[in-house]
Parts: sequence; C-alpha cells; structure tokens
Amino acid sequence: MTISGTQSKDAFGIKNKGLHYVLPHVFIVHGDEQNRIKHMVAYWDNAGWYSQLGRSHI
Repeated sequence: MTISGTQSKDAFGIKNKGLHYVLPHVFIVHGDEQNRIKHMVAYWDNAGWYSQLGRSHI
C-alpha cells in the first residue's frame, strides 16, 4: 500500500516545512483460525521518507 500526506508539525527530528510525501509500505499479517490478527510486520524506506521531508541526514 502507499501512505502519503503532508507534514504538519515538527516530528522525528524533522522540522516542518509543509512538504508532501508518498511512501510505499508492505504489511505482512499473520492471523489465527478465527481470522484475528496475531502478528504484523511493516516495512518502508525510512531514508526515502526523510529525504522527501527535507531531512539531509539520518
């Protein structure tokens, strides 16, 4: 899935510049016999996200 938005406040050491980001994510979900989520892992490119928001170093 793709998560996108516009930064609206300072967060994660990144000063708010009002920049837009588009970030692909992968979620791996494991369920039980009743289709309840038992475990989930998410992956994304954090360096790419930081770059899109104008952070020059990680």
